[in-house]
Amino acid sequence: MDAQGVGADARGASGVAAQDGGSLWAAGADLARILFRGLPDLAWLKDPQGRYLSCNAAFERIVGCSEAELRGRTDVDVFSAEEAAFFRSNDRGALERDGLHVNEEWLTFRDTGECRRYEVLKTPLRGQDEVLIGVLGVARDITRQHHQDEALRLAARIFESAGESILVTDAAGDIVAVNAAFSRISGYPAQEVIGRNPRLLRSGRQGPAFAARMWRQLAVHDRFQGEFWNRARDGRLYPLLQTITVLRDEVGRITHYVGVGADLSRLHEAEQRSHHLRLHDTLTDLPNRQVIATRLHEAIETRRGSDRTGGVTLLVIGLDGFKSINDSLGHAAGDRVLVEMAERLRVLAGGQSFVGRLGGDEFVVMRVDAGLERVQAQAHDWLAALAEPIELQGHAVTITVSIGLGHFPEDGDSADTLLRHAESALRGAKGEGRNTLRRYDPLQHQASLERLLLLSSLRRAVPAGELHAWYQPKLDLHSRELVGAEALVRWLHPELGWVSPAQFIPVAEQTDLIVAIGERMLDTVAAQVARWHAQGRGWLPVAVNLGARHFADAGLPARLQALRERHGLPPGVLELEITESMLMTAGGAPEQRLAELRQAGVKLSIDDFGTGYSSLSYLKRLPVDTLKIDRSFVAAIESDRRDLSIATTIIALARGLGLTVVAEGVETEGQRELLEQEGCAQGQGWLFAHAMPPAEFEAWWQVWAPSPGRQDHFDAAAAAGAAPNQLA
Repeated sequence: MDAQGVGADARGASGVAAQDGGSLWAAGADLARILFRGLPDLAWLKDPQGRYLSCNAAFERIVGCSEAELRGRTDVDVFSAEEAAFFRSNDRGALERDGLHVNEEWLTFRDTGECRRYEVLKTPLRGQDEVLIGVLGVARDITRQHHQDEALRLAARIFESAGESILVTDAAGDIVAVNAAFSRISGYPAQEVIGRNPRLLRSGRQGPAFAARMWRQLAVHDRFQGEFWNRARDGRLYPLLQTITVLRDEVGRITHYVGVGADLSRLHEAEQRSHHLRLHDTLTDLPNRQVIATRLHEAIETRRGSDRTGGVTLLVIGLDGFKSINDSLGHAAGDRVLVEMAERLRVLAGGQSFVGRLGGDEFVVMRVDAGLERVQAQAHDWLAALAEPIELQGHAVTITVSIGLGHFPEDGDSADTLLRHAESALRGAKGEGRNTLRRYDPLQHQASLERLLLLSSLRRAVPAGELHAWYQPKLDLHSRELVGAEALVRWLHPELGWVSPAQFIPVAEQTDLIVAIGERMLDTVAAQVARWHAQGRGWLPVAVNLGARHFADAGLPARLQALRERHGLPPGVLELEITESMLMTAGGAPEQRLAELRQAGVKLSIDDFGTGYSSLSYLKRLPVDTLKIDRSFVAAIESDRRDLSIATTIIALARGLGLTVVAEGVETEGQRELLEQEGCAQGQGWLFAHAMPPAEFEAWWQVWAPSPGRQDHFDAAAAAGAAPNQLA
C-alpha cells in the first residue's frame, strides 16, 4: 500500500476522535474492541467526513503507523491522491445505500511497487440512538486468489482459442471437455461428445497393436505421442498428430487424460501434392519421365518370357517446328500448344493406353498387348488428328507431329533400351520430312549414334584448337593475279586424322556450335591477314563462310567491328560469304542485318548463287558486293549450253547490279576462257590451287607470278598448291 507515515500530532482532531470512539466502546464493551483489534483482516472505522476513528493491528501493519497516530487523519494523508479518491467514493456509496457494500480495492506499496488486491466490505455504523458514527470497513487480501482466477480465466481462453484440438477425459475415459478446435476439426459440437468415449472417433485404419502401444507408453511415461487417423462427424478421415498426457492428483491417482492434437490434413495434402508433382509434368499433368521409365519397366518385366501376344509398343511423339511457335508467338502460346496436344493424346489413346510427357515437346504413349500392326494403324490416324488447327492469338495454327515407334521384344529388351530406340526412330521421322511415323531402324540408329559422337568430339575440338583455317586463292581470270582467298575450315582429329568438312559442318549447323566455329575462324583469319600484311605482302582480302545461326546472331556486327580494331584491319579486307538459301529462309529482316554487317567494315558475298530460287526484285534490295556462281553450273559449261547460259545470265546480272562475280570450281583452262569471255571477273578452283594451310599458301603465293602467255608459271604455281587434294 502506498502508505505515508502519520505524525503523532493530530492537530486538534484527536480530541473529537477520542470522544466519538469513547461512545463506541462504551456501547460495545471491551470484548468488541478485543475482537476488532484481533481480526486477521484489515479493519478500520472512519467518521462520516472520512477521518479515521480507529483501526486494528493488521491495518496498522499495512499503513506503518499506530492507531493513535492514525486518528483524525484522512486517506489523503495516508495514501496516494488517486487511491484516496477511490476509497472516499466507495465510502460514500456505503453511507448512501445504508447497507453492506462489497467491492474490490487495491493498494500500491511505494517502497516495493507491489500492488495488492483486497475484497472490501463497508457498512454504516450507528450508535444505540441510531446516530451515525461512521463507516466500518473490513478488507481481505485476495491478491493470490485474484492471480489464480486470472490464471484460470487465461487457461480457459487459451483452451478455447488454441489452434490444436484439445480433448479431456476423466479417469474412466469419458469425455469431460473439448475445445472449439476439436469441434472445428472433427465436426462434433461439444454437447454431442461430452460424456462419451473417444472411441466414437475411431476410423478403423489403426489396429489393436497401435492402441496397445499407446497404453503401454501411458502406463510407463504418462505420455504418448503418435499420428492418429480419426473419423470426423461427416465420415471423412483426418490425420492428427496427438500428444496424450496423464494427469494425477497429489497421491498419484489418475484424474484425467488430456489429448492435444495438430491437424495434419493440409500437411498430408501438401505431401501428396508434392509427391504428385515429383511424378507429373506441372504444365500438362501427365506422368513425367521418371514414371514413364517405371511403368515401361513394369510392363516389360511382366511380359518377359510370357506367352502373351502383342508385347509392349512404345510411341514417342514430337511436335514439328515447336521452337518457331515459342520464338514467334511467345512461350505462353507454346504452353497452350503443349496442353492442347496432351489433351488430344489422352482422348486418342483412350483408357487402355498410358500417356506421359518426356519433356520439351515430346510425349509418350505406351500400349500393352494391343498388337503392333493395330497400334501402327492407329498412330498413322493420329498424325491427321493431332494436326488439326489450334487457335493461337486469333490465328488457326497447324502443328504436325512426328512419331517414333519401338516394340518389345524386337526393338529393345529393357525399358531404357526401348525408350532410346523409340527416340531414335522419332529423330529419323523428323529427318525424313516430319509428319510421319517411323519404326526403330538399327542402321539409322547407328548413324545417329555416330553423329552424336561426332558432335561431342567437335565440341571438344573447338576449344582444343583442332580446327584450322586453310586458304584457297581467288584470281583475276584475265590477268591471273591473286586478288583474294577463301578461308575454309579443316579439322585435324587427334585419332581420326583429317575429317572432311562434308561430315562435320552439317552437324555443326544444326546446333549453336556453328557460331563458335565461325567465331574461331574469323579470329584466326583476321590474325593471319594482319600477319601477312606485317610481312610486307599487303592487305589480301579473305572471305569466311557464315552459318545461318551465326548470321542470325544479333551481336555479330559489334563483334566484327571489335575484331577489325583488335587486329588493325582496314574496311573491306574481311568478306563474309552467305548462301542464297540462307537469305531466303532467314527470319526477320535480312536486308537490315546485311546493312549492319557492312557498317561493321566487311564485304558481303552471296555464295552458291543460282541454287536458291531468289527473285531479281529481292536481290536488288540486298546490300552485297559479290555474287559467286555455284560450281554445279561451272562444271559443264564447256559441254552443256544450258549451264553456260545460266552462268552467262548470272554474270550479266551481277555486272548490271554493279557486283563482282566469282566463279567457283574452275578446273580447266576451257572453263576459265569461257568465263572470261562472258565477263566473269574472278574465279577459284583446282585449275589454280587447292585449299592450303597457311605455310603452303605462302609458298604458292611466293612462286605465283603469272604473266600473259607464260603457261609454265601457271603450271608451277598450280603444282605448288595441289598437295592436299583430299580436302579440296
